[in-house]
Amino acid sequence: MGKIVLFGATGYTGELTAEALKRRGARAVLAARSEQKLAELVARLEVDWPTAVADIADSASLEALLEPGDVLISTVGPFVRWGSVAADAAVRTGAHYVDSTGEGAFIRDIFENYGPRAEAAGITMLTALGYDWAPGNVAGAIAADADPSVTSIKVGYFNGGKPGKGSMSGGTMASSAGAMFYPSYAFLDGQVVTERTATRKHDFGEVDPGVPARGFSVGSSEALSLPRVYPQLKNVDVYLGWNDPDKVQAQAAALEPLLADEASRARLMAESEARTPGSTGGPDAETRAQSYAVILAEGADENGAVVSRVRLTGVNGYDFTAAFIALVAEKLLAGEVTRRGAIGPVEAFGLEKAAAYAAEAGIARE
Repeated sequence: MGKIVLFGATGYTGELTAEALKRRGARAVLAARSEQKLAELVARLEVDWPTAVADIADSASLEALLEPGDVLISTVGPFVRWGSVAADAAVRTGAHYVDSTGEGAFIRDIFENYGPRAEAAGITMLTALGYDWAPGNVAGAIAADADPSVTSIKVGYFNGGKPGKGSMSGGTMASSAGAMFYPSYAFLDGQVVTERTATRKHDFGEVDPGVPARGFSVGSSEALSLPRVYPQLKNVDVYLGWNDPDKVQAQAAALEPLLADEASRARLMAESEARTPGSTGGPDAETRAQSYAVILAEGADENGAVVSRVRLTGVNGYDFTAAFIALVAEKLLAGEVTRRGAIGPVEAFGLEKAAAYAAEAGIARE
């Protein structure tokens, strides 16, 4: 029997995931770069779990913790900068891999570049298993499953309640800012199309009565996974409604000509990182309880007529992320997932189980 290794355990999402593992009665090796912070985390959790110092600057320190059949959970971001260390370690050691990223460029890298390597290594890689983009895979699959005429899927992510100031972690802000510097994509006309973030906007109706549900287009795991589950799909387009889509679209359009080469990208990213807080914690339980996740999906036919609509709601996205990652890590360790390579949650479990597991983690169909 293998073990679960939680890399980035002392970060905001890492600690929430450790708490979720504890609630499930699971056990994990807690890995991070600070021995002192690891000791403090173990004390807060009141567990006797093993700890290990591992750093993204020293890939060998992480690989030394892993054996074939283990499950590596990575919560270390921004993933476009730091995520490859954990992904490489999993492939090289034969450990299954799960992460919390929401960054489209990294997700695409996992599917397109790491996927074949993972399959050859006999491991499963499940990227983007958090609030973005796991529940949208479920919502999109339900919308596709609802009517045989569905050939296009649109999925939107929103927050209900009162998110307010301080509702986003420093890591999320850093990842969101960094994602603007990389090309995005969507599945359009039967193929993955590279484009900038916020190329399109879409109106899904209302998040709650009187609250509009408008989002801007983003790269996601749905665009890479759902067409493999439902070959009849010609379009899978995903939207994020956390910020004003008009403002984001204008920012993305203005930024695009400045990213002509890697030197320009690096300079702009460095300037952005200097302005963003990075891993500085996130909303406490009381703040998280003031908002909740809303995922909307539309299935349309060849003529563009919407023939199915799906609404999922549930706990705050951070709580879902931790709970779902902990659950999936347990299932991977138990051998429930037999498909290898880089896959999405519906590919891993089938729609019925994926929906049930999402509901267990706190987000379900209304």
